Amino acid sequence: MADPARPAAPPASPHQVFRSIRYFDTLDGLRALAIFFVIGHHALGPDDSLFGYGTHFALFFAISGFLITTLLLRERDKHGDISLRRFFIRRAIRLYPLYYTVLAMYVVLVWALEGGTEAGAGFWKNLPAYLTFTANWFVSLEADRVIFYFAWSLAAQEQFYLVWPWIVKHSRRRWMPAAFLAVVFAVDLLLEGLLHSGVLRLGTTAARVVTSPSAPILIGCALAYALHWARSFDVVHAVLGRRWSLPAAFAAMAAGYALRVPNPWMTLLMAGVVAAGCIRPDAGLKQALSNRVLAYLGTISYGLYLMHMLAINVSRKLSLSGWALYLAALAITIVAASLSYRWFETPLLALKDRFAGRRPAPGWQTPAGPAVVPAAPVAGDNPATA
Repeated sequence: MADPARPAAPPASPHQVFRSIRYFDTLDGLRALAIFFVIGHHALGPDDSLFGYGTHFALFFAISGFLITTLLLRERDKHGDISLRRFFIRRAIRLYPLYYTVLAMYVVLVWALEGGTEAGAGFWKNLPAYLTFTANWFVSLEADRVIFYFAWSLAAQEQFYLVWPWIVKHSRRRWMPAAFLAVVFAVDLLLEGLLHSGVLRLGTTAARVVTSPSAPILIGCALAYALHWARSFDVVHAVLGRRWSLPAAFAAMAAGYALRVPNPWMTLLMAGVVAAGCIRPDAGLKQALSNRVLAYLGTISYGLYLMHMLAINVSRKLSLSGWALYLAALAITIVAASLSYRWFETPLLALKDRFAGRRPAPGWQTPAGPAVVPAAPVAGDNPATA
């Protein structure tokens, strides 16, 4: 029974509620929807009326930037510092075993099935880039078939996350990481504009290197900073903190996709969906996006991403096309990724979690707020999930 002499605790602020959330389950649904479109785009091609607009990677990137930055900021708040060693070990355990296992499967299949073909020769030429996560720099996508070409997106993320955690850890002022993001974003847009207009002329590889920072990742990182601090959170919350904000933001993103709004504007619409789905636990449409099916598919989305081209090629060998090809590839990918997650990735996740436990800094406590979600850690170190 409550002590009548003790005044009631004030209700938690929206920012405190946000900081108390340990798992953003809405994002599992968004990852699942994104992988549906990735598979559709690669199965049916850029001319397909539904899947043709190739901006699906931007949603993955925005989620990744948001989750990883949130993970870093909360670690610093809880422990007083960020352990880069633990960060990179956790990331390596989560990413590299499955990535290199799938790449090894490609090596065997290309050796067995692509001998003497132009695509096979291109794969062997590109293999060093795939092994070193530099495909976005050194692999040309101009050939008719570029085997394992989807690795460019994983490379772009790995390169950024070799630098970004150092910036977050060593910045002595709150504004410094935001300034870093703004400068990189502005320089990237400027260089892309100069290269596209022909004012700046560089070699193909040099042009890829200088424009490799991804605007969607930068926007996701900036969103994490905006939501982490109370004042900037209040600004975002005023726009995206209503119960109807998530359905409205989702509708705006869908409209932007239908109209083929170019990046970075499309990514800003996606970031709005990410924010609206995370800043309040009772957002409209949240239940639909966090249902068991989408949540599961979002959880295994890394395996889905790595194995979906194998499934598409198997489906093509069955002489399927159109929606039959898409649905078959989707089903095969889900089965393969489920088996991988259950028997290969799950034991590694248990190993990764050993590097997550640290003692909180003196005086640290969880921000006040209701227990609105399961006490699972914020996910953020998986490129297709993060």
